[in-house]
Amino acid sequence: MELMIKGEFAKHLIAQARKDRALAAALAREYVATVDPLALRAYLLSRNVALELLTDRLHRRPEQTFDELSKLASKAPRRGADRRAPVSRRRQRLTAARVEQIKAQVCKFLAAHPWSNRKKIAAAAGIPTAAIYVRIMGELRQAKRVVARGKKAKTVYAARR
Repeated sequence: MELMIKGEFAKHLIAQARKDRALAAALAREYVATVDPLALRAYLLSRNVALELLTDRLHRRPEQTFDELSKLASKAPRRGADRRAPVSRRRQRLTAARVEQIKAQVCKFLAAHPWSNRKKIAAAAGIPTAAIYVRIMGELRQAKRVVARGKKAKTVYAARR
């Protein structure tokens, strides 16, 4: 998130945040709502900070900390394993009726908005994946229902008259 406030007001806001914990908390809530959680976690919890927090916790409550750490260790992913959130890679299968419905929506959109690009077409017709888009546009071009101009990402389409 970029701080949209600039100049003297920004300087005043920063000075107030140093004095007023409630203002600092409000600013923190705004950043937490807009910054990627993994990036925020990496920013806030460096290795040294984590080490310092763990040392402090081990010093205060060693038994409880050891128990909790052993539970975490049993759930931890193997070293080098992908730590990103799992992505559903299930293939989307469309019925023939749904394919024809999407084709009709694409043709209707292109009749009203000739020479549109991939993003506009996919959004207007509600095409769920890039693979389905490629299939549908290929079938429409082969059936000579649409014409294309350009190559690769610059390709634009229009309905054939």
